[in-house]
Amino acid sequence: MKKRLLLLALTGAAAIFWQGCRKNESAKKDVALNGGFSVKTLGLDNTGDYSNFRITNAQNGLAAEVASLSLVTGATGDLAAWSNIAHQKWRITNVGPGLYTLMNLGTGKYTQAYNYNGHYVPIQVSANNSDAQKWIIIPTDSGYKVISKTVGLALTGKGTGMITLAPFTDGNKSQIWGAMPIAPDGYRDDQVVNFFHRTLP
Repeated sequence: MKKRLLLLALTGAAAIFWQGCRKNESAKKDVALNGGFSVKTLGLDNTGDYSNFRITNAQNGLAAEVASLSLVTGATGDLAAWSNIAHQKWRITNVGPGLYTLMNLGTGKYTQAYNYNGHYVPIQVSANNSDAQKWIIIPTDSGYKVISKTVGLALTGKGTGMITLAPFTDGNKSQIWGAMPIAPDGYRDDQVVNFFHRTLP
């Protein structure tokens, strides 16, 4: 009888251990998905929720950044090897059902769809609460596609060149993005900087 009870106890413990391992493996899979960008790791379910991310392109694994570490309005983005600098860190904020803003920690400016000589590109601009700064983030099997609310075009990587906007095409990895959650970090307060630009002679 004692042997039978011991066997049942060991069997139950093994089952619990196995379930725990499966949960841990599942969690790790969510974090590892294309650099960490999965529904569970995004975790921005309610309006106002935000977190910081390292955003990578599925085609080459390079990180999205503000080109040339620029602080100016109108600067574009490009892709480069991750070096843990502020210009490669992004704050994603839920601003309504399915809508998000993308703020760069190095500049404090927001990604906005912009018509440049008939071609739409994402540029950085001070916060203005316009629809041009709102993005639809849609999960795919291997990451996310990020679509401009105003023009309906997708963020598209181009090697190490400028990030552009283009119609979304299934199977195009340059239009799929991953993001790994990163630790809370400070950011350049663009509004405060602009205030002093307005008040100083």
